[in-house]
Amino acid sequence: MLPFSMKPSDNKKRSSRLIAEPSELDQENFLPTK
Repeated sequence: MLPFSMKPSDNKKRSSRLIAEPSELDQENFLPTK
């Protein structure tokens, strides 16, 4: 599952950030970590 259930405030901030401009850090969260 995607790490979106951590905090409601962070969830909105992250979603808005991803829509506005996905940063490398956010992309790493979605990509599979080796």
